[in-house]
Amino acid sequence: MPTGSRHTQTYRLHAYPAKKPHEILRECIETLTDPGDLVLGPFCGSGGTLLVAAMLGRRAIGIDRSPAAVFISQSSLRLPPAKDILTAWSTLRAMVQPHLRPLYATRCHRCNGQALIRYTVIADRLRCGGCKAEFSAEQVHKTGRDKRCPQCSIRLPRRPNRIGTCAIETAADCEDGCRPRSFMRHHDDQNALAAAYFESHDLAKLREVERMTTSAWHPTDRFPQGLKTTELFARGIQNIDEIFTRHNLITLANLRQAIDQLPTPQWEPMLYCLTGAMTSLTLKAQHVERTGRYLPRMYYIPPVRKEWNPLFSIGRIVSQVAKGAEELRASGDSCPEAWVGIGSATDLRMLADSTVDLVFLDPPIQTRFNSQS
Repeated sequence: MPTGSRHTQTYRLHAYPAKKPHEILRECIETLTDPGDLVLGPFCGSGGTLLVAAMLGRRAIGIDRSPAAVFISQSSLRLPPAKDILTAWSTLRAMVQPHLRPLYATRCHRCNGQALIRYTVIADRLRCGGCKAEFSAEQVHKTGRDKRCPQCSIRLPRRPNRIGTCAIETAADCEDGCRPRSFMRHHDDQNALAAAYFESHDLAKLREVERMTTSAWHPTDRFPQGLKTTELFARGIQNIDEIFTRHNLITLANLRQAIDQLPTPQWEPMLYCLTGAMTSLTLKAQHVERTGRYLPRMYYIPPVRKEWNPLFSIGRIVSQVAKGAEELRASGDSCPEAWVGIGSATDLRMLADSTVDLVFLDPPIQTRFNSQS
């Protein structure tokens, strides 16, 4: 078997938990089937098996119990040409820019010109149980998994006493000619002017947005009780909308509303890109220098996290999807008999006996086993 990669354009089309590298899927399908054979993915997830089968000239059927998985799989199989995806994004940006751009507007401290925030770093505010000092999670002293108070060095509990959040850094782009265009500033920046602009523009903008509401639809359902939601409840997060900052909730709700106004050929690829960027725009986005990461199968909220400007994040996803669409078309991905639907792998009555040439069985990973498993 070849060594798998997570960096191919088709693999990166859409985020999804537990995806299998496409090189491994290709090796299995090429070795065990012939062109025109029928491949079944009974737990199709984001549709990697179906995509690779299509690229190799096989027919494919996928089923999954998740409506989200079926939408992702269907959309991946019928992505339009790259130029149409980029045109749809240009149309959508033009629709939302007048309303959403002001939410991320700031000023450059070097020239006092207009600037646009790319991301804000937000940290938990903590209180030490020993000395009662208050500090941000960024200031915690860390040695491996050992975390200590920056004032008295007492070891902090696994779930420290959180007393709120605070913005500690912004990254933005100057739009009035500064070079380099990009800049960063911190709440205690050594550059006094940068620190002053952080307070008077960046923090002021966040306070302004916190007072805003949106009439655009957004989900407010409660998270279900389960193994994966314990961390959320410990943080006081009960409803789906609470896993977003106010900034991003308003932006995403307005983007979703604008997508519904697009013509059908543009609606599906733009909704596909929006859902592909969704997890990285939640409180799960961990702050890592030059990037942001998250644990895809957990609702872990990192103590220091990035609030990305969705217009930047979704723009990157659009570019990524356009490249993936080009790779699919270059491989001759026409698979008119590919079909994806919501269903259960325990009921395959729609398939006649002896019609399937390969079943790629990739069942959901179990997180708990009894003692006899």
